[in-house]
Amino acid sequence: MWIDCRTNSFELIPIGSDIVIVAVNTCIKRELASLKYNVRRTEYEEIVAILKSRFGRNSLRESR
Repeated sequence: MWIDCRTNSFELIPIGSDIVIVAVNTCIKRELASLKYNVRRTEYEEIVAILKSRFGRNSLRESR
């Protein structure tokens, strides 16, 4: 399934019958700081600032 979080739309995408998808809840508590979320978010914001100044793009999504 292709999910577009901006528009809340989705598209079903066929996969092979030999593929199995497993979702598991490990019940492990995590904090965003320990996952380097803040670092990745800062990197993303820096890239978007460059795209906006050079190409008028407001997100990575608009750059494809």
